Amino acid sequence: MVALRGYLILKGELNMATYNFTDGSINRVAKPHNTTPSGYQPYILRNVINSTLQNLESGDIAECINVPAMTMVLGAWIVPTTAESTGSTDLDLGVTGVDATRWGEALAIDTINTLPETTLTFDAPLYFASADTIDILVTTTTIDTGIFEICAWCVASSDTIDAEGQAWAAQS
Repeated sequence: MVALRGYLILKGELNMATYNFTDGSINRVAKPHNTTPSGYQPYILRNVINSTLQNLESGDIAECINVPAMTMVLGAWIVPTTAESTGSTDLDLGVTGVDATRWGEALAIDTINTLPETTLTFDAPLYFASADTIDILVTTTTIDTGIFEICAWCVASSDTIDAEGQAWAAQS
């Protein structure tokens, strides 16, 4: 096994890395607040990702927000607060293994304080029957100077809802 910056090579295969930004394990990255809302009031989960503390290479996955079990995520978005300076850097925003582009595909993070315009979707609810994370997938060049905020608009739910939120939508 050979370790290269952000990569592991096992038996001659190149594997991209997954970094967890949700537990405070990356140096000087604050652990996001764990929120337990009361009732069924909407709330926002958020986390700030600082790529100067952990560079992200093309193909890397960053776990950004912990979503508790039995939660409907009504939408998610990303807002760059410090622009990435390495050129055209794009991210996908979703849930790895479920729908990696659920809330955005090829989102550019090179302009500050604006929502990326490339295929950003707010109205794509997704029900989390079990706890999981909202992730970004780096799809182009290295991210090493950008700082961005990831947010998710959520509602706690004890109802049984299918993975696409269809039963929830039908009840409203």
